[in-house]
This record gives sequence, structure tokens and C-alpha cells, in this order.
Amino acid sequence: MSYVLEVLLVTAFGFSLVTFVVGLMMFVVPDKVHALAARLDVSISTDEFFGKLDSTKYIDRYVYKYHYIFGLFIVVGAVYTIFMLAPIQGEYRTLPEIINPIISNWLYDALVLILFLFCSFVILIGFVLFFRPSAMKAFEAKMNTWKETSHLTTPLDKQRYLEQQKPLKYPKLYGFIVASGSLFILWQTSTVVFN
Repeated sequence: MSYVLEVLLVTAFGFSLVTFVVGLMMFVVPDKVHALAARLDVSISTDEFFGKLDSTKYIDRYVYKYHYIFGLFIVVGAVYTIFMLAPIQGEYRTLPEIINPIISNWLYDALVLILFLFCSFVILIGFVLFFRPSAMKAFEAKMNTWKETSHLTTPLDKQRYLEQQKPLKYPKLYGFIVASGSLFILWQTSTVVFN
């Protein structure tokens, strides 16, 4: 059995042990579980943290002021990446196999080709930035457009209590279901944990 699968099964065993205790408590003392859930139900706002990440940072002046350094750095990094990709072309013995060797080689060949094309494009950008940074300004202005996504994430920010309210109507039934499911998972994963 692989190490990753073993770790997942041990984790499932531990999680099932905790959910068994919670299910048993919901079955035996539902009022205490409800009081504990109400005490632990605290909303933490991440607006301040993500506000700092979403704020616009302007580094254009530094890039254009030191365009020789940035252009050279970009070209050297892309050339280094291409030279690192060249030896592994067709030789993927150190990379993990996906499904079967034929599909793995095909996927890795495609990945190397995409990386090679991307690095070639990056070398071109690096040379333009190094020799003639003014040619990059129009390209950068066209690419430097802000896409607002707050309207997409607004529904995720709303608090919904539907799933919490259902078990509160029938706590003993939900406790029985959770405890039974946890016992089944404990029984299935116990062979890995205790061997």
C-alpha cells in the first residue's frame, strides 16, 4: 500500500473518531451540542487581509528606470529554464507516472513544449525591455487592465444557516446517522491503523 493512501486512511480514521463522538453527543445530549455550536459559530472577516492583496501596486517606474537589469534578469531566467528543459526532453524517469507510461510521456512532452514556447516569448519580452523599453509601454497598457471580481464573490460572502438548522430540528436522528456512518468508516479503516 502506498504511503499517501496509508496517511489518508489514518486521517479518515481520526476524523471518523471525532465525528463519532459528535454524533453520539448529538444523540445523547443535543442541547449541549447546540450550545457548543452556537459558541463556536464565529465569523472572521477577511476583508482587511484581501483588501491589501487587491490594492493596486505600481512598479512600472522601477521596471522602466532599471530596464537593463530587469530585461537581463528575464532573459537569463528564460534561457536557464530552456537549458534545464532540454535534457529531460523524452527522459521522464524521475517524474511520476500518470495513468500509464504512454500517456505520461505524451503529457510531459506537451508540458515541455508549452514551457519552451512560453520561455521563447519571455526571451523576446526580455530583449525588448532591455534594448527598447518604450516599445513595451503600449503592450503593457493594453495588458494592464483590472478585472473586477467582487460581484462574483458577493454570493459567497453571505451567511447561510440552512445546513445548521436542519440538524437542530431532529438532533437525535442526525446524531444517529453521523455516529453510524462514523462507525462504518472506523471499521473500514481500522485494519490500516492497527496493523
